[in-house]
Amino acid sequence: MVTIFGLGFTHPEYFWLLSLLPLALLILAGGWYARREAEKAYGDDEHMYKYGPKPRRWVDNVQSIGWCVVVLGIVLTAAGPTSNNTPVRVPEGTVQAIPVVDVSKSTGAEDYREAMPADAGERPDINSPWGRRIDMAKYQIYKIMKAIEGNQLGLVTYTEEGFAQGELTTDFFALRFVLEKWVDVGSAPGNGSNFAKGLEEAIAMFDRKKVDGKQKVIILISDGGFTNDKGEEIRASGDERLAKALEEMRKRDIKLVIIGVGIPGKNAIPVYEGGKLQGYMKDEKSGEPITTSFDADNLRDLAAATGAKFHHIELDSASQTVPIDWANELGGSRIEMKQTELFLYFAGGTLALGTLLVLLSLARRVRSRK
Repeated sequence: MVTIFGLGFTHPEYFWLLSLLPLALLILAGGWYARREAEKAYGDDEHMYKYGPKPRRWVDNVQSIGWCVVVLGIVLTAAGPTSNNTPVRVPEGTVQAIPVVDVSKSTGAEDYREAMPADAGERPDINSPWGRRIDMAKYQIYKIMKAIEGNQLGLVTYTEEGFAQGELTTDFFALRFVLEKWVDVGSAPGNGSNFAKGLEEAIAMFDRKKVDGKQKVIILISDGGFTNDKGEEIRASGDERLAKALEEMRKRDIKLVIIGVGIPGKNAIPVYEGGKLQGYMKDEKSGEPITTSFDADNLRDLAAATGAKFHHIELDSASQTVPIDWANELGGSRIEMKQTELFLYFAGGTLALGTLLVLLSLARRVRSRK
């Protein structure tokens, strides 16, 4: 397989035929030059084309270039063109992955209400939650399922504590049910947002299903907030418990991928009851609305400390795409690649161009005889 300009070729040995292209150009140029010299020797344009149409030189040039393209198309078709190899999915039985999902109160903010991806489902009416940070987190997990089908996936949520929502399994139907019905804002014990506890629970889950030779991956999905064991908001980089969890991950060679959900700015947290929007979450003491902002600092610190990939999901209603290649993120060198054969497209295009050139030549001959 040889790749040239993003295209793969399964039979590059046919490229030697391209050496015929300069020869074809020389023959065409020689014919054009000989014709012009003959016309000069035997007459001039005024007398030669007095009773017939004068040749259109630009048409000759276009036809010459067209036949060269036909020759090129024949050679490329013979070389077996394929599309760029693109990752499709992770091979079965090679990966164990656990999303660790923030379900604290701040993930109820509807930062993505106007910008959820087109394939995330039908947007509900204004009185139903939509585009929350937790919704974007769940959308990412559905994409992960698609990329690693046949491999083991677990699920951990966290607030003040970590909670095993689903053990490592290849039964994605059951896991999807858990994700749809049981994972929501507040679906882990306590308050706050301590992702050290979520990472600890994921490590314990790996230990319960320990299998050597598999790529182990934790996908931390968070809006960046961090509270310690005392419920205090602090910088995660200074937390001893987090440092110990990261050390345990290094010992087990667990890869970490970090996904930031949420948009910077003062974002209110809507409250729904009985399928109706009741208002926005308020501080119990002051009665003022509570706002939350995406905090990238903790997640960037964590990425720097571990060498993890960090993606922040920034969407707008125009793009409606989430450009994360989950097969590559989770499978690394173990991803399966897809090849799309382009033989028929090249052959059809070459045949169509050749037919058009032949018809053009016939039309010119008929015209010259009139």
